[in-house]
Amino acid sequence: MEKGRWSRTKEFLDSEDFQELVQQGYVPKYTAFKGRIYEVEIIKHFSFSWEWTQSQIRDAIVLICRINRLLFERRSDFQLTDFHFGNVTFKYSNPIYTDIGSFSHVNKQMIIPHMNGNLRRLNNNEYYIKKVPTSAEEWAELESYLLKFKIVNKADIWDDYSRNPDPVFFEDIYPKTAEEKVIMKWIRRIRDNISDVIMCCRRPI
Repeated sequence: MEKGRWSRTKEFLDSEDFQELVQQGYVPKYTAFKGRIYEVEIIKHFSFSWEWTQSQIRDAIVLICRINRLLFERRSDFQLTDFHFGNVTFKYSNPIYTDIGSFSHVNKQMIIPHMNGNLRRLNNNEYYIKKVPTSAEEWAELESYLLKFKIVNKADIWDDYSRNPDPVFFEDIYPKTAEEKVIMKWIRRIRDNISDVIMCCRRPI
């Protein structure tokens, strides 16, 4: 069974359809390495759906629509059928679909419950799909609705999502005030021994 699934997954990874998804930035880059092994692009910052703002949830659903629209336009034998937020993260400010095993020849019965489950995450949404989209035009119609959707609570947690193109990493922080410089100097000193610091904090006084 797994051999059969791996065979289908490998077929998709080696296809021009998958390479087009990579070019569009919809999925991570996979590079063939020694036959059955693939080297996968590292996503430096991995986020989870409960951390996302409404804008991010909307954009994650738009990504799913765009992936399936592209596959229909290319007359691909594959579709993204097993899609839910656990398989999406953000590469900087762009959603990216990380589970390549979710692409399938069949199993379209998952599309309606997954899509409607995703749509329910949008606070003021009253639109749900009743049938599986069967053309690029139908996926584009849903995408168009989402792009026009009125977002509420834009800044739940990632308040700079739409303004800052890159997430902030330790190496990108440049302290300005004297207080910031003292804090950053201390962080740089302990960062390689952070587990020791945590253990010290857990010791009873």
